[in-house]
Amino acid sequence: MDTSVQRPKRARILTLAGAVALFAMLLPAAAGVALGHTPSASLTCVNSAPTLHVGLTNYNGSYTNKVTITIDGVLDSTDSNANFGDAYSLTKTLSPATSSHSAVVVVLAGDDLTNAHGYSPTYNLTVPPCQKSNPALGTVPGTGGLVGTVLNDTATLTGGYTGAYSPTGSITFKLYGPNDLTCDGAAIYTQVVALSGNSASTSPGFTTLAAGTYEWTASYPGDTYNNKAASTCGNEAVVITKSGPTLPTTPGAGGLVGVVLKDTANLTGANSPTGSITFKLYGPNDLTCNSAAIYTQIVALSGSSATTSPGFTTVAAGTYEWTASYPGDPKNQAASSSCGNEAVVVKADPTIATKLSESIGTVGDSVHDSATLSGATATAGGTVTYTVYTDSSCTIGARSAGTVSVTGGLVPVSNALVFNSTGTWYWQAVYSGDAYNGPATSACTSETLVIEPSPCAVVGVQPNAFTLPTACPTPFMSFGGATATPTIAPTDSPTSAPTISPFQAVQGETATPAQAATPPTTSTDSSSSGDSSTPLFALMICLAFGGLGLAAVEAQRRSIRR
Repeated sequence: MDTSVQRPKRARILTLAGAVALFAMLLPAAAGVALGHTPSASLTCVNSAPTLHVGLTNYNGSYTNKVTITIDGVLDSTDSNANFGDAYSLTKTLSPATSSHSAVVVVLAGDDLTNAHGYSPTYNLTVPPCQKSNPALGTVPGTGGLVGTVLNDTATLTGGYTGAYSPTGSITFKLYGPNDLTCDGAAIYTQVVALSGNSASTSPGFTTLAAGTYEWTASYPGDTYNNKAASTCGNEAVVITKSGPTLPTTPGAGGLVGVVLKDTANLTGANSPTGSITFKLYGPNDLTCNSAAIYTQIVALSGSSATTSPGFTTVAAGTYEWTASYPGDPKNQAASSSCGNEAVVVKADPTIATKLSESIGTVGDSVHDSATLSGATATAGGTVTYTVYTDSSCTIGARSAGTVSVTGGLVPVSNALVFNSTGTWYWQAVYSGDAYNGPATSACTSETLVIEPSPCAVVGVQPNAFTLPTACPTPFMSFGGATATPTIAPTDSPTSAPTISPFQAVQGETATPAQAATPPTTSTDSSSSGDSSTPLFALMICLAFGGLGLAAVEAQRRSIRR
């Protein structure tokens, strides 16, 4: 065998085997270096505390290995290391635990300056608050007012986290009352409202129905980073009051006895009142309303008003007093009117009767009138005015017979009037009335006065004869149903004796005398005392017949008056 040829081949084989052996020796060493560089860093909550942990192991101490630590943006020169060798370890608690934190850990391995192998990592670390905040829950209730006011509440969390860790969730509002000051009863209103920022408000709220003190409470259940919070009962008291209405009233008008009295009451300043008004009537003349009411009626409100119906029919004169009262309701206080504010006067309705001193008289008579009130009060006052008229309507020819004062219902007589001419007159009495009595007027035709002529009036005598006074009462006599008056008729000759007719018809009737009286013819010597043509003789005859006539007239007048 040619060994010279085989040597190079064996040499090549040996050279290849050596290279493989050397690679095999070097490969584990290289693998051990790569696996030994073990960097790690974390920022977490440990036992409710923010904790920074950095671990760098199996680094090649033959190189300069560096670690730089920045906490919350500030270089931590104490814990940073410019050349930590082959290992570095740090566990550090940050504060406060109620805040979030950040850390930056920069590792620079000498054998991997570009971090091509991951030996020089940079860690940007953050941790949220490791403890929950303890926010306070402040509340601001809406203002109170009258019943019907809508109550609302607003709650705001303060002292909690802000930003990313601000409170989340909702607030529960509860309203208690009225007058549940310890909030032990069931809530009358509950609303859960989502937070907007750190606040929440109720809407639309609670419409109050009764007066009293209302209490709000608000509660926050908490979240991941914020503890729960609540307000305390009594911190949010809201007062609701009733309206204080007044009760003005308008009584119906008074009038004469028999008038129906009514009253109307109107609640002013009331807040949608409900219920009824009680009316009471006192009197007559119970001006302090101390006696029992003579009429009571409870009337349901119509809106804010009420009116009595049918009312009270009066039976006596006097002053009547109304009162009205409202008991109140959940929204309104009680209200009432005062006695004396609603006085109503009712007057008696009297009549007046009159009586003349004579209804038939003769010229020259003096006549007066008297009056009597009926149906008036016992204390009636006022005046009565007497008047005489010439027509049956009592509108023409008025002649006053005086005005007298009425005292205790008694009416004095009128002035006496003298009538100097014949005719028919109409008397009338007018009562003025007073505070408790209505006026009254007598009927015009109830008092007729007839004035007749005097019985001795001379129709006519001779021009030179003696004439009787015209004011002498007019006599009249009745013969066979005819009424006649004596008359002295003149003659054409002044020297002849007058013809005397003792009866002359009156009022259109014809009188027939029992015997015509014809004086005897005598001498015309005026000096003779027995001459029947003298005026003295005529006068004697007239007086004779006149006396008979007066006696008859008087008898007839007495018969008429009876």
